[in-house]
This record gives sequence, structure tokens and C-alpha cells, in this order.
Amino acid sequence: MILPVGRASAADIGAGLTNVTTTLVSGPASTTEHSGQAYDMSFNACLPSSAQSGDSWSVTLPSQLTSWPAGFNITNPNDSNDTWIKVSITDGVATFTLTESGAAQSNLCFRSQFGGTLKDSVTAGQQTLTTTVHGGVTSTTGTIEVTTGPTGGSYPPEDDGKWLGFNDPSDQCRTTTADCITAGVWLAGGDRGVVTITEKSQPNWTFDCSATPSLVTDTYDGSGGVTQSWDQSRFKLISCSPTSVVATVDTAGSKQSETSFTVIYTLNAVAPGGSGLVTYANDATISNDQGSEQVSASIQSTYVGGSADGAGIYLKKTDAAGNHAPDPSSPVSLDSGSTGLVFSIQNNGTQALTDIEVSDEVIAGSGTVSDLNCTFPDGSTGTTWAGPFATNSNFTCTAQLSGVSGAHEDRATVTAKGDAGTPLNSSDTYNAVTTPPSSSPTSPSSTTSSSTTSPSTSPTSPSSTTSSSTTSPSTSPTSPSSTTSSSTTSSPTSPSSTSSTTTSSSPTSPSSTTSTTSTTSTSTSSSPTSPSSTTSTSTSSSPTSPRSTTSTTTSPTSPSSTTSSTTSSSTSPTSPSSTSSTSTTVPPSSSSTTPPGTVTTTGPVIITDGSSVSGGNTGRDPWVWVSATLLLGAAVGLLTLRLRH
Repeated sequence: MILPVGRASAADIGAGLTNVTTTLVSGPASTTEHSGQAYDMSFNACLPSSAQSGDSWSVTLPSQLTSWPAGFNITNPNDSNDTWIKVSITDGVATFTLTESGAAQSNLCFRSQFGGTLKDSVTAGQQTLTTTVHGGVTSTTGTIEVTTGPTGGSYPPEDDGKWLGFNDPSDQCRTTTADCITAGVWLAGGDRGVVTITEKSQPNWTFDCSATPSLVTDTYDGSGGVTQSWDQSRFKLISCSPTSVVATVDTAGSKQSETSFTVIYTLNAVAPGGSGLVTYANDATISNDQGSEQVSASIQSTYVGGSADGAGIYLKKTDAAGNHAPDPSSPVSLDSGSTGLVFSIQNNGTQALTDIEVSDEVIAGSGTVSDLNCTFPDGSTGTTWAGPFATNSNFTCTAQLSGVSGAHEDRATVTAKGDAGTPLNSSDTYNAVTTPPSSSPTSPSSTTSSSTTSPSTSPTSPSSTTSSSTTSPSTSPTSPSSTTSSSTTSSPTSPSSTSSTTTSSSPTSPSSTTSTTSTTSTSTSSSPTSPSSTTSTSTSSSPTSPRSTTSTTTSPTSPSSTTSSTTSSSTSPTSPSSTSSTSTTVPPSSSSTTPPGTVTTTGPVIITDGSSVSGGNTGRDPWVWVSATLLLGAAVGLLTLRLRH
């Protein structure tokens, strides 16, 4: 597989520049030779969209000018500390380099302005100034007319005058302010006696008296040659301070065609040259016994620097808590799976934008972004806006993120258009993660079974027996286990009546299952001499019992009629089965002795003489009753033993 290879280093993108213009923006259309006239030029262009940090382009400046500044920065017009392009100038070639901050702009265009001075070597005539972009095209910067002038001091001046100059033309007091300007006052040739020169400082500069003013004498040979000397015998410094200088020059005996005198001193800049257009002016009064006159001069630092503009837009997304999580490796912990989202959008360029649209999409994992809504600078709401979106203005959007499970990433994007419909956009992502909750164990299943059983009936017994069994549904109470037992014994003829209730509970039982068995037994004897009548009720609960069953059986051979009822209910969600059984049996006789199984007997008792007694004392021989009772008790006891076996 062949993969695309990115640029390993910065490139010269001069050929990709567009809208390139160069123009003279200051300086006269006509000047004389050797004037050293200052001119400012501008160089403007737009960068290709492919430009990256470190890319550069070089420009050859007009050959007629010199003393260019050493360099400057082109900055964000809204923040002078934010450099977008760095410029350095060496030997008449300016190199522009794009910074990382500048590369972040869309549709970046720049304007620059800087100046130089006319070279002494330029001859009279029309001069066309051109600028060439390396790898690009050559463009005309401007045209100036140069006229013939004096040839470099071949003739003494005819009038008094003054001049100023930057000691370092490439710096122009921008970084070095001490002794950065040289001033001079020249005197017309000839014998003028003692001439007094008086000067006072002006705004932006002061005199530097540490560098003592001195006198320069120019002597001309008549054939174009000149000789300079530093003979100070004719010069006298009267006073010097930062604000004023007074000096005299004795011109006695000099000839106008042969000699001229110039007083030279230095100045300190109070106001640095900065980015240009800082003026340093100087006036001097020249006087002698014939009168006085005033001469003036000024210089101005050339403009150097520039500004850039570009269509820029910036989007930043956070959640409602202010978390900014654009890196998938550092997601926000979002256990609830939902949060509000906030989008902050700013026009950070220099062009008003149009056709703004905001969107958001889930690009990884689960979740849904809904209710996206923006409030635009004009007060309107929605996700699209025609604009214009002014420079340095901003607006905010909100949305709702929900349904996040596991890792999640969503991306918000804003698109817009700059000048001439140039498209641009900005995106930011939000990453979150949730931790799945641990699952709880499931409770065991509950089983319900139901059965009905009919017991066999003896063919020799005059009695009939019916048995039924029913399974009750399972429930799961919150009590771990509970056992209740109740027993009540009563007899209308018994000397005593007894009732007892027993309840036990086990809150520490590990099982949350309750099984309940309820058994009711009622026995009534028709014998008025029966010592007691007993009723017993029992309820038991067992969370661990797999089965709860109650069964009642009575003898089918007794001629008497007995009814027995037993009710059992069991509730157990963990019990495999729960059974309730109800049996009704017609036993042969009634006995005051209740056998195991809790039997309830009711109805008349048949006596051996054929009489029927429903209860109470009939007044018959009690021994007869005792005998009958004993016989009946023996029969029931034998039957019970047999049934047990």
C-alpha cells in the first residue's frame, strides 16, 4: 500500500500567492540626484489555502532604494502580540515566513509597508521601481523622476542650511534611541565674520552633549575635488544641554569659492521610530553682525510593518459542567449517560462572515444529540443564520446528549463563508464514557403443583371416606420465617378449659421464603360425662421445608359417623412444591381421646340399648355410660394402632 506523504519541511509558496500588489505610498514624484529621498512602498498578497506553518516567500525590492529596515512583524489586527507573519530584509531581499498562528487562519491576506532611501548612484532620468516575487511575477511598484543635482560637494553651498539623518537607516531609531540621529548646520562660503548658531530641542528628541559638537571644514580645489578637515580653531562651543546648544564659528579670511563650514552634533530619540511615521524636526538660528536667519530640517521614520486579515471562525464545545474533552483517550466520566452540551462560536478573523450553519453528529459509540439550538448575535435562534457575523462577535448554542452507554464521541461543526464566498469551518469533539452497572443474581423459580386424591373406601365398612388435596399458590413475604402455633381446648362439662398460643420467628434465617401450614381440629363428644372437649389449631412456617402436607385418616369400620376436617396451606418461593390436603372421614365412633392427626368428630353417639343421646346427662346409670365409653375407647385405640401399622 502506498500512503500519501506529507511535507517534511517548509516550502517556498511564492508561486501560490494571489492578489499580489506593490505600490509607492510616500515620497515625491520628482527628486534630485544624491538627495537621499525617502520612499515607502507597500506589498500585499493573499496566501494559498494549502499554506502551512513555516512556509515562506521571498521578494526582491526595488534596486534604486536602499537602507531598508532589518525586519518587522505582520500581526493580527485585533491583537498586536499575535504575530501571523515574520519579515526579515537583507541586501534588498525581504523574506516573509508564516507562523503557526497565521497558518490557523482561513483565506489569509496581508498588507505590509516599509521604506528605503534613494541611492546616490541613481542617475537623472525616469526611474521605474519594480518588485519581484520569487517563483512568481515581477510587478511595477512606481515611477519617479530624478533630476540633475550638485555632484557630491564639488561646489561650496551658496546659502545656509540644515540637515538630519539616521545613523542606522535600517533601524531608524526603532530599537536604538541613543545617538541615533546626526544633525548638521552648514554655512554659505565666504568671509562672514563670527557666526553664532543657536538651536533648541524639539519634541521626540534631545541633544547629546556627551558627544561634543564639532566643526568640519570643507575645502574645494575648483576642479570638483573637496578636502575635509577637523580643525577646531575656528569653533567655540558656548553652551550645551539636552534642550539647547549655542556655538560660534569664525569665518574671517575664508573665500566663498574655496571654503565652507559645517557644525555637527548628535541627537537622542525620545520617541522611538516604532512602526514608522515618527517625525524628528530641528530648527536653528544663524546670526552675525549683518542679521540672522532660521533654517529647518526634519526626518521621519519610514512606515514598517503590516496587518493581515482573514476569514476565521472558531468553535469550542464543552458539557454543562464545563468539561472540554476533545481527546478520545481522556473522556469525561458520564455515569448518568446524559448531559447538556454548550457550543461557543467566535469570528476570530478580520472579515464579516455569512451563511453560518451549526451541526453535531455522533461519530463513535452510542448516544443521541438532540435539541440543538443557537442564539445568534441578532437575537434570532436556530441552527442556520444568513449573517453577517461581524469580526470579534460570538454566539452560543446548546444541545442535549443522552443514551450514552460505554465509550462515546460526537463532533460539532460550524461552517461559514468569508469574502468572495470563501468557505471555512471549525469543529470540536466531545468524548465521554459510562461504566455498565453490575447485574444482581436472579431469584430461583417458584413452582406450584396441584393434585386431588380420592382415598379408597372399604366395601365392608358402612362408613364413607372422602379425601381432597389442593396446592396453594406461592408468595414471598419479606419476613425471613415465621412459625405460629395455637391450641385451644374447651369442654362445657369439663372442670377446666385450656387455651394456648405459641409464636416463634427467626429473623436471622438466611432464606426469605415462608411456608405456612395450618391445621384445625375440632372434637365434640356427645357424652355428658366426657371429661373434656378439645379444639386445637396449629400454624407452622418453615422457609426451608421442601413440602408441607397434612393428612387425616380414620377407621372406616365404625358404625358411628364422624366428620374430620384438616386444612393445610404452604407458601414457599424456594420450595419445589407446596401441597394442601383436606380429608373428610366417617369413623366408627367418637372418643374423648384424640389420636395423632388431629381428628374432629361431631354428631350423635349410638348407645348399645339403641337410644340416641345428643349430649348432657340423661339420668341413666352412670356405670352403663362408663362401660360404653371404655368399650368405645378400646375399640378406637385398637383401630388407631392398626391404622398406624
